Amino acid sequence: MVKTTKFAIFTSGLIGEKYVNVFVPPSSDVEEFLMDGNKIYGLDPASFDQMMMTFQSFMHDESGGQVLAEIFQNSKKFVGNLNKITDENRYDIRHSIVMAKQMIASLNFQSKIMMDNVNRFSKNMADLSEKNKDDINITLRNMSEISSNMNKIVFRIEKGRGTLGRLLQEEEIYNNLRDASISAKDLFRQLKQDPAKLFFRTQK
Repeated sequence: MVKTTKFAIFTSGLIGEKYVNVFVPPSSDVEEFLMDGNKIYGLDPASFDQMMMTFQSFMHDESGGQVLAEIFQNSKKFVGNLNKITDENRYDIRHSIVMAKQMIASLNFQSKIMMDNVNRFSKNMADLSEKNKDDINITLRNMSEISSNMNKIVFRIEKGRGTLGRLLQEEEIYNNLRDASISAKDLFRQLKQDPAKLFFRTQK
């Protein structure tokens, strides 16, 4: 164990059992380690009463208990609102994804029709008079350019670029919101069980 390791005695919850918490600092170049017989002085984490007094000094007229109650109440409201956002918009997101994918399929179909027409015109070029060839060539080049642009649009949409492309990635956004809701709920649950985590980063 590295020599800079710190030890502290914490309480599980407000009135739970005490346990020794070990803080191992991240380091890639460690040269000194603890040896048998070394004397180590532990940290003295703030007690619950001290935390209440600290909160009260920050919030002036409000007591520490009131501050903690507001924190947990606001955290519960935050998690509830986050869940509500994901639930209310889940149908709209999925519906938008379906519509966007149908639009991509339609663009691909129209592009194929256009290219078929270009090929058909090309085969009939030999029957056209010299007078009309230039006009037809211009038309074909324009149609080819349009079809090329359509293919670029489809490619960008499928890659998630642009507004419509980002719409296709909304499923991932929904999943991220859901994961954030779960993580936030777990964080606030841990803080409620052990307020000392507001001041110390524990490492197991």
